[in-house]
Amino acid sequence: MNTLEKMESFIVLAECHSFTEAARRLYCSQPTISHHINKLEENFDSKLFHRSGKKVELTKQGEILLHYAREIMNLVDEASEKIKKADYYEQTFPVYVSHYIAENYFSKIMSQQQLDSTSQQYYEINSHCYADLRRSLQEKQTKFTIMK
Repeated sequence: MNTLEKMESFIVLAECHSFTEAARRLYCSQPTISHHINKLEENFDSKLFHRSGKKVELTKQGEILLHYAREIMNLVDEASEKIKKADYYEQTFPVYVSHYIAENYFSKIMSQQQLDSTSQQYYEINSHCYADLRRSLQEKQTKFTIMK
């Protein structure tokens, strides 16, 4: 069983105070939520919720875990975003052009270029003055520039 799923169940249960409502929000069964919470309680060797009828409230230990569970889920979201951005940048071909080329030619060149529709190549257009382009080449910050 996935620890992240258990953490998500824990967070939702802490927010809505009901096993039934947590199951509804997570599109699963109430016994699944109960199982996730029982496993977390076993894992941490602590009672995480006070149960009274159909309502549940966090224990002191549950409040501590809630803080960390939210941080964990935020870190997972952050990692996911960074991974997506890294994938985008790996597929990106940076093109450095002078302001003159960018203004007068580059939009025409890009609109005329017929790319394969299955291509996953992205272009990043960077417009700079000649001196900055030359310096970028000399310092090996870029591998390709177009100047006129």
